[in-house]
Amino acid sequence: GGGGSGGDGGGGPRNPWNLPPGGGGGKPRGPRGPSALEELLRRMRDQFGGGGGDGGLPWPLIRIGGAIVIGVWILLTSFHAVGPQERAVVTTFGAYSRTMGSGIGLTLPYPIESVSKLNVAEIRTIDIPASANTQNFILTGDQNIIDLDYSVRWSIADPELFQFQLTDPQETIREVAESSMRAAVSRVDLIGAIGAKRGQIEADVEQRMRAILATY
Repeated sequence: GGGGSGGDGGGGPRNPWNLPPGGGGGKPRGPRGPSALEELLRRMRDQFGGGGGDGGLPWPLIRIGGAIVIGVWILLTSFHAVGPQERAVVTTFGAYSRTMGSGIGLTLPYPIESVSKLNVAEIRTIDIPASANTQNFILTGDQNIIDLDYSVRWSIADPELFQFQLTDPQETIREVAESSMRAAVSRVDLIGAIGAKRGQIEADVEQRMRAILATY
């Protein structure tokens, strides 16, 4: 300290960092520089090709985001895991294209190609009549009337035909079963229908149903 003429700008203590002193006679500070966050955003904009104006998102970022969304959509709609008990029916703009077996299948993205998976190993059951309180009268060969309840068990043999040949496959199977059962029961008498010939009736109904459904 001291009043010498060392050119230190006055009698105050010398600033070792060459910064203006906090009080009175120092130079006024200029505008504050950009913060670290602003600098990072500026570098990102420069890296991706500039900003979008008026504080909006940069167009390159929008394009990259759109490309990511499209890529995820293609992955989700082009790769299909088909179970060991399933078959996948592939359609191109609604028209049948092919049937894929179990494993990982590859298709064109939706809506170009669509996939419908069907469980071909599942045993489905139709009860006739559908309700326990409903009567199902059938005429036997000796002109007796019986109230007959039965069940039909079925599975999908051909996914393509099952998917496209019938409007309502389950209802069609029900109608075919009812007509086949009436035809089979009409060939036996009352005693055979309620006892001895039940196995014969069952085989006859199955054979008739297979033949009729094959034509469909």
